[in-house]
Amino acid sequence: VARGCGHIGWMDLILLPMIVSLVWVLIYSLIVFIWRSKRVKEGNYSNSYTYLVENAKRKPLVKLFNILGPQYRKVVYLIWHVVYILISTLLSFYTFFSIEYNMFLYLIVLAIACYNGASFYIDVIGHHYYQKKRT
Repeated sequence: VARGCGHIGWMDLILLPMIVSLVWVLIYSLIVFIWRSKRVKEGNYSNSYTYLVENAKRKPLVKLFNILGPQYRKVVYLIWHVVYILISTLLSFYTFFSIEYNMFLYLIVLAIACYNGASFYIDVIGHHYYQKKRT
């Protein structure tokens, strides 16, 4: 007998995803920071850590990661990553049970997508138009 979604609770929507995410963070940190750290550095491979830490456009995050000094940058990054996962998971739990919040987020994502799509086409078509004008 199907019970629908009424029986889903905090364990299904928060605890299990958090466990999976924490296992992923553990495996990611072992690969990037320990097992393959030399290969990542030598190959100049991009990953989320290098992108967030070395990207000058993200100054608040760079300052946050360096709050305890460069020697603890990776630890602060991993703590930030776990906190980010926890906040995202908690918001998804609320989204699951609140249709109003769900629709609010949906409209925000839709507005951002429309803005980004329109901006892209305006830039591309405008650039193409000015290129034709110059020739």
